[in-house]
Amino acid sequence: MIINKLINMDRHLRIFILFSCFLISFFLVFVTPWFFLLMFAFLGLLIYTNIKHSEQYQINIEKSLDKALFKNNFIADDSYLSDDYLSGIAINKNQNKIAILNRKNTQDDFNFHLIDFKDIIESAIIENDETITKTSKDAAISGAIVGGVLAGGVGAVIAGLSGTKKSRERALKLTLSLTVDDLTNPTYEINFLNSNIAIPKDSEIYHKIYSDINKWHKTISVILKRNEKLNT
Repeated sequence: MIINKLINMDRHLRIFILFSCFLISFFLVFVTPWFFLLMFAFLGLLIYTNIKHSEQYQINIEKSLDKALFKNNFIADDSYLSDDYLSGIAINKNQNKIAILNRKNTQDDFNFHLIDFKDIIESAIIENDETITKTSKDAAISGAIVGGVLAGGVGAVIAGLSGTKKSRERALKLTLSLTVDDLTNPTYEINFLNSNIAIPKDSEIYHKIYSDINKWHKTISVILKRNEKLNT
């Protein structure tokens, strides 16, 4: 169909074609009123195809993480693609592996990094460029208990196994930062929130994002504690 071809063609070319048709129809209105309807038809087609193109683009972007994992023969039990589509994380519990993927822009292929559970040194949640909680191989269990009391009872759930929580009313950025035993690439970051507009911390959006990042942080915290037991 013509509409499908318009949706899948280059965005700039599509806008040029339909907007040109719109302008031609606009000037022809002065010749015959029937072009008035055609003018709005081209305008509606421009808006519709742009919306559908954006939806299709987003679907393809979201599938890019699965494609990268498949390409690298990584079977994920769970995975997450960052809100800016530039980084991702996946886990295979049977193989004791975590995959970190990153790229500079959405047109690039993902760089694939495979990390063994035993090589993870630290996991941290960074909010607005400040570390609000972290767990490391040397984290003390007592630190988690104290952190939970200071955070008002729910700190043990929110803060993970150790660290502190600093309250702010709004958030621009939430990042999961992993430190690994690799001198070449010792740190990997996955942005769960990276916004130009501050998100209220009492909003459903923030709670959903924090729930996602905290789940991954707690999962890696458990991995760190298990590694600690194996080494003692």
